[in-house]
Amino acid sequence: MGDKPEDGLKLHTPISSVLAIICNNKHEVLFVRQKSGPLKGWWLLPGGHVKFGETVVDAIVREVEEETGLLVRVSKLLGVFDVIDAEQNYHYVHIVFLCKLVSGKLRAGSDASKIEWFNPNRLDNTQTDLRRILKATGFIKD
Repeated sequence: MGDKPEDGLKLHTPISSVLAIICNNKHEVLFVRQKSGPLKGWWLLPGGHVKFGETVVDAIVREVEEETGLLVRVSKLLGVFDVIDAEQNYHYVHIVFLCKLVSGKLRAGSDASKIEWFNPNRLDNTQTDLRRILKATGFIKD
């Protein structure tokens, strides 16, 4: 049995995503509140999809600037995390970077209703995937 579409199999491809953890001098993390879509109203880390031909570092710098108005530079790769939901039919591979603020003026991009700095422990417990990522990277303590 092959794995070509003509063999009758439905192919599922994971989606590459980049996420930025940006901290201020109060040890708070920058979060973006989603304006629309299935995660409307949820606080998320700035980030998004990697475009074809774009490096993950270029993608995170672009996404952060689009969503927040801030220019950042990557200081460290914190980890790679799978978020899979078979019922909702998605599989994201999140590449998470620690980023340092370089310049810019904080403003909400077109897909954000609000941007705010706060302690990650404040995140709603229903946001299990994001809490898992923040815990694994040391930004949420038990």
